[in-house]
Amino acid sequence: MKLFTKQGISYDLPKWIGQYDKYLKRNDMAENTILAYHRILNRFNEYIQEHSDIECISKIESDVILDFIEFYEEQSGSKYSTATKNLYIIVLKGFLEFIELKADILDNGVQFKFNIVELSHRKSRKNKKRSKFKHLNNDDVNLLLEYFDTKIDMDTKTKHYNYVYSLATRLMLFAGLRVSECLNLKLSNLKVDDDGIVDIELEHTKSGEEQEVPIQLKHIEKELNYLTSLANSLGLNKDEAYLIANKQMNTPLDRSNLYAKMKNIYKSLGINKSGLHILRHTSAMMLLSKSNDITYVQKLLRHSDINTTTIYAKRMNKDLKKQIL
Repeated sequence: MKLFTKQGISYDLPKWIGQYDKYLKRNDMAENTILAYHRILNRFNEYIQEHSDIECISKIESDVILDFIEFYEEQSGSKYSTATKNLYIIVLKGFLEFIELKADILDNGVQFKFNIVELSHRKSRKNKKRSKFKHLNNDDVNLLLEYFDTKIDMDTKTKHYNYVYSLATRLMLFAGLRVSECLNLKLSNLKVDDDGIVDIELEHTKSGEEQEVPIQLKHIEKELNYLTSLANSLGLNKDEAYLIANKQMNTPLDRSNLYAKMKNIYKSLGINKSGLHILRHTSAMMLLSKSNDITYVQKLLRHSDINTTTIYAKRMNKDLKKQIL
C-alpha cells in the first residue's frame, strides 16, 4: 500500500484506517476498545471528507485534530469531558504514529513527519479562532461560471483542459461531488434522460457503495458534448473514456494539478478563497437557499446521518443574521 496516491486524502485516509483496524485486531486488543477506536476514526474520516480542504494526509496537524474535536462538541451541543478529549487524542495520535512507522518501509525510506505536538497539553485555543467551512457567494459563482464560458469559447492550445476544468467545477458545484468522485468518472457513468437530467452513477464513493446523483443537463451540456465527440474521434467506448482526464482520455488528472489550477483561477478572479471542497460546500448552500429543506441537502451530499448536514443550516442562519443587522 502506498503512503500517498494521486486520488488524495479522500481515498488514502479510509484505506489507512482499514490497515490500522487490522493492526489492532492482530495485537489482540479488546473488542470494546477496537469498537471505540473504530468509531472515533470513522468520525475523523467523515470530518475530513466533509468539512476540510486538506488534500493530503501529511497535512494533518495538531490544529486539524483540535478542530475535529471542537466540531463534534458543537454537534453534540455540549463540551466534552477531559477524559473524552484525551481518548480522542490518544486514538488519533496512535493512528498517525502507526502511519509514520510504516512510512519508511512502504515508501522506500521517505521521511514522514506529522508535526504533532503533545495535544493533551492543548485542551483549548482561546487565542486562536477555529477555522470554519467556507463557500462561494453568488458573485463568486457567477464570476467562476463566466470565466469558464469565456475560456471554452476561445480556441487556444488549452482548449481541452478548459473543458475539463469547467466540467469538474460544475460537477462539484451543481451535483455536490467530491474531487475523488469526479476524477474517477467515465463517460459511461453519465446517463441522460428525456427530461434533461443527467444521472451520475458513482462507483467510487466514500462509503464504498455505488450511488447516484442527478444534475441538470444544461449545466454540463457543452462540456459533455465536447468530451463525447473527443472519445468518438479517439475510438474509445464509454467504459474506457475518463472525463476529468488528459487529451487521450485514458488517465485522470492529478488531484494536486486540479487544486493548483483552481487556486490560480480564484486568484485571477479576485476570489479570496481556496480549495476544491469549497465547491461542494457551495452546492449545499445553494440548494438549501433554494429549497429551504435540509433533507434535500442530505440526499445531494449523500450523508448517512443528517446531523452531518446541519452544519449548513447553522451557517445559513448565521449568514441571515448578518444580513438583517
